[in-house]
Amino acid sequence: NGNQVPTFPTFIRNTDLGSNLGVPGISIPAYRDKSLPIGIELDGIKNADEELLSLAKAVEAVISKP
Repeated sequence: NGNQVPTFPTFIRNTDLGSNLGVPGISIPAYRDKSLPIGIELDGIKNADEELLSLAKAVEAVISKP
């Protein structure tokens, strides 16, 4: 909206909650144009790492198709 904001809190505002809760998270590259670093972050339920990895694998298979 044209307002200047502090850099660090702006970048981590959507990632800090998962870290503080101690839940598993995974980042998947989600770009078709290699010049744009875009990704999808998935967070899971505590102690459900295997389920999160399965979900990430399924999502990656869908978004990596041309």
